[in-house]
Amino acid sequence: MGYSRMMRRAWLTDLRKLALLNCILSFLSVLLPAESLVASVRTLTAVQSDLSMWVMLATVAVMFFVLLVLTFFWAIYHEPARLVIPANLRLLALGAAIVLLVIGFRTFGEWAFGIRDDWSFVTQYEWRTGAQSIRGWIESSSTIREFGASTGIAAAVVYVFFLIALFRQSDDFGRSEAPASKLLAVVAKISVVVAGLILAFLLIRVLLSPYLYSQVRTMATRVGRNPPPFLYLIRDTIRDLLMGACYFTAPFLVYMSIRSGRTQQ
Repeated sequence: MGYSRMMRRAWLTDLRKLALLNCILSFLSVLLPAESLVASVRTLTAVQSDLSMWVMLATVAVMFFVLLVLTFFWAIYHEPARLVIPANLRLLALGAAIVLLVIGFRTFGEWAFGIRDDWSFVTQYEWRTGAQSIRGWIESSSTIREFGASTGIAAAVVYVFFLIALFRQSDDFGRSEAPASKLLAVVAKISVVVAGLILAFLLIRVLLSPYLYSQVRTMATRVGRNPPPFLYLIRDTIRDLLMGACYFTAPFLVYMSIRSGRTQQ
């Protein structure tokens, strides 16, 4: 009993294990609905042939982003040196974890308490035909949708623990300088640049919200409809900005740790 509790606690505080778990869950959350996403892209390019180039560029950008995320967590898992976050930056990790937990509290709660209802298709499925039933269940759109959504939410939950683990990466036990691996250094730098660009876009989106709302209100007035409340628009944009900042925190802290040379063997 005590050993199993210690093992669970180790998984919840071990940075490398949490990075591996985040890598696996992120991969599954993208892989499971990949077929439906490819079908949607094909349909869009067939209907809007003039937008095919932009759709392909967007697809390549998404694939690059997903590959970057997976490589980032994989590099941390394989990093031989222990990352040490500077004391003046570790609170950023804790703050990001709290903000992400508050933003996703409702989603996490609905997922945790709604598993029985959401996964009722498992118990209600007809399993009498043996292997054909298993194959049909795996290929079912409901199965792919629920697994994809669940792995995505689980990845977000694990990322919260990953941020807390970053907060715990202090040098209280002494420090022996050790250079970070080249893979992690390169991936962390690229991740900071990409995440920073996304964060800057989200910030500009928030700043442009009043102008965009004025355009929406003008269009709604022209067609004789009431515009939606401004709170709905600004609420979503601010939420996206905060989530972007939370996901920017991890690569930023890892990059700063490598830049300051604060790693331990």
